[in-house]
Amino acid sequence: MRDTWPIRRSDAGLPVGFYVMVTLLGIGVLIKHVGEDGALGKANRDIEEWLVERRSPSCDTPSLFGSMLSETAIKIVVTASLMRAEARRLNARTGHQPDEARSSEDPDRFAPRAPAREEPERAQAKS
Repeated sequence: MRDTWPIRRSDAGLPVGFYVMVTLLGIGVLIKHVGEDGALGKANRDIEEWLVERRSPSCDTPSLFGSMLSETAIKIVVTASLMRAEARRLNARTGHQPDEARSSEDPDRFAPRAPAREEPERAQAKS
């Protein structure tokens, strides 16, 4: 059973991180949009005003840098890079080659790949 489990413990961080991110995003949406006229909205505005009153000019540059990091183009580039790195890591772990490794003249380049076959010694050892 352990040999066939689809993920390792080290891979569990990705879904957990995604869950935490979506939860925090949902809480932020609730505070900003749903609770805008209620007690949460008032507390949020009070915190924002408190932060604005105590902001120094030395915070302008880090604030500008943080704002630039939140732009859509940056998010797209970072997400694509992370997805590419994860695909390479998974391909290296499973022994599969990326699709671009197939020749463009290969008539079966769009056909699904057959799973890798085990070596005869390994198959006999499991029996």
